Amino acid sequence: MKNGSKRKPRQTPAGYFSLAETASYLGVARETVIRWNRLRRGPPKTQINGLTLYRKSSLDAWLARHERDPEAEISSRRRARA
Repeated sequence: MKNGSKRKPRQTPAGYFSLAETASYLGVARETVIRWNRLRRGPPKTQINGLTLYRKSSLDAWLARHERDPEAEISSRRRARA
């Protein structure tokens, strides 16, 4: 920036995560979240003035929808073979 001024970091509203915080919360790289957005496969997001935000409750719901029960998948495969 000009005149040596430093830009203040944007304040994230309560209950929302930034892109970096979202990646950390999900345990993936920041680039993975960006790729999911591009492919429209990731968690829902909100954009305000160019800032991408993720609501914590939406992240939790998205994770729950993508949960897999290995035991249920095994018994489902067994039934399909029978």
